Amino acid sequence: LSEKSLAHRTESASKRPGLDDVRRALPERAALLAYVRYHDLSAGRSPGSGTGRPGSPGSAEKRFAESSTHEPCYAAFFADGGNTDPRLLRIGSSQEVDDLVASAYREISTPGASPTDADPEAESRYREAAARLREIVWDPVADLLDGYEKVFVVPDGALHFVNLAALPTGPDGYLVDSGPMIHYLSAERDLVFPMSRSSPAPELLALGAPDFDLPLDSTRASVRREREPDSAGRGGRFRGGRSPCLEFQSIQFEPLPGTGDEVRAIAGFWSGSVIDRSTAAGSERRGEARILIGPSATEAQFMRAAPGKRVIHLATHGFFISGQCLAPGPRLRGIGGLSGASTSSEPSWSENTLRLAGLALSGSNHRNAAGEGEEDGILTAEEIAAMGLEGTEWAVLSACGTGLGEVRRSEGVVGLRRAFRVAGVGTTIMSLWSVEDKATLEWMQELYESRLARGKTTIEAVHDAARNTLNARRASGRSTHPFYWASFVAAGDWR
Repeated sequence: LSEKSLAHRTESASKRPGLDDVRRALPERAALLAYVRYHDLSAGRSPGSGTGRPGSPGSAEKRFAESSTHEPCYAAFFADGGNTDPRLLRIGSSQEVDDLVASAYREISTPGASPTDADPEAESRYREAAARLREIVWDPVADLLDGYEKVFVVPDGALHFVNLAALPTGPDGYLVDSGPMIHYLSAERDLVFPMSRSSPAPELLALGAPDFDLPLDSTRASVRREREPDSAGRGGRFRGGRSPCLEFQSIQFEPLPGTGDEVRAIAGFWSGSVIDRSTAAGSERRGEARILIGPSATEAQFMRAAPGKRVIHLATHGFFISGQCLAPGPRLRGIGGLSGASTSSEPSWSENTLRLAGLALSGSNHRNAAGEGEEDGILTAEEIAAMGLEGTEWAVLSACGTGLGEVRRSEGVVGLRRAFRVAGVGTTIMSLWSVEDKATLEWMQELYESRLARGKTTIEAVHDAARNTLNARRASGRSTHPFYWASFVAAGDWR
């Protein structure tokens, strides 16, 4: 970790905020909804069991043994910033919830044989699968949330892979139409201790359309310069370990010319909209945008340019290798990704998970030819976590499955979202499944217009992007399947 990021995390951990601190940190008309996966010790317990006096010999061991044998369940904790008493509700068994999440995820992430509008039944199948999930995880708390504008959600287990805004309501609506704005947190304390901001200049770094076939000889010189002693001793962190997964070693990333149009459009909008008012009185500086595209979209260029930027936008192939490495091969689609998404609540991989998630940059199709310590075109979550990105407000990961990772009990999802958080980024905007090229561009344009032109907060901008994209598709007669408008969620600082 960088020194600033480590100091911030240590300070936050040492303060250990309580419930009262969290409630005071909630903005007006906002509520907290925290899901937790736990073991129900009462399930199946025989009369008189588990009644040992607390602190008596063996009582702790007995409770631990019971927790590993009784039924795992989900519960939901509700609190607000006012005088309403907190509530804890049992949601259902882990098996039931996880199965419902898996069923809904299959339908939302693959609308038919291909991600086109050609399958009119795809949305109906999703709505049917997701309606039961809504009944289990949302309906029990809906009355408690009535009247709140914002809901901060701390997910657990398989619920990390659900966009609650995409749950169906009524005959043809979704929660994004009528429900509160939803923002995700890694933990409740994120409300009390958001990532520190150093107020960098209003600069954007936008990377897209990497040249995946770029010969590595074209990138090695820049990597070696990054590893020279004058890089403040950080050169040794430049290269993370490589995954031995044979499936990943054999994949070839396809060109993504549409992502070049995306970053150019966003950079142009940024330069025309963002004004830095932190300069001397009476002077204003228009926001600057730097684009890394084609052969310039390398690891070395990104690592050199990213620190100090207010927003980092990455449009490329994303991947997460889950489950057994030699299981079925990769899925490549639209903006792309290698993904074996698993909605299981249990971890299934023993390798360093931060090496199993990442982004493909220029030269990545020749990664197997890279020597030790040389750039291979793969920017892993492990490498991102070692960067110093304090002060960066947004990391927008416009790629497939960038919100995926390994779910670890009490730790959340370990993958790209964790990596950018550790690096110091305030908010990560990421996708939960494969994303389609044109739909993603439309969503991103709505996101930046809401943030920059209308000055909305993160929670408002993400909500507006989803709802406006959905309404535009309705108006034009296109499919309103959530695949096209609900893939992206935000986690971190809501402001």
